[in-house]
Amino acid sequence: MHDKGITTAAVCVYPARVCDAVKALKAAGCNIPVASVAAGFPAGQTHLKTRLEEIRLAVEDGATEIDVVINRSLVLTGQWEALYDEIRQFRKACGEAHLKTILATGELGTLTNVYKASMIAMMAGSDFIKTSTGKETVNATFPVAIVMLRAIRDFFWKTGNKV
Repeated sequence: MHDKGITTAAVCVYPARVCDAVKALKAAGCNIPVASVAAGFPAGQTHLKTRLEEIRLAVEDGATEIDVVINRSLVLTGQWEALYDEIRQFRKACGEAHLKTILATGELGTLTNVYKASMIAMMAGSDFIKTSTGKETVNATFPVAIVMLRAIRDFFWKTGNKV
């Protein structure tokens, strides 16, 4: 498919493997970017300081996209400002790298929580939002997809920014 202009968007690896992936792709003459699941993937339950350092190290090692998973307990306990603040810190730690925020929607309890978490992730500077890690018992569902798409639409209508 290379002659058709279709390529892989990125190779996604754990933070400790970013350097290896960058070197291997360069040695192969490949221009595919390296993404990294960071910030305590897949649970997002490590100390914030550790999650931020993991992001910084992955970027320093050559990751051009960082995929973080939110701390679901902040959603489940209604700590919306704390969720916003964490994602803002993730955004800052990413520097020029893209930030993809994974919501783990199967663990958020309600569609209202999915909508609020989607909006907060976008307001905090996420370049992309994603339904799930694939490791939860419930992952992407049609109702969740509709809610997230509506949040993206509403965000665009309010800000003019596409996430």
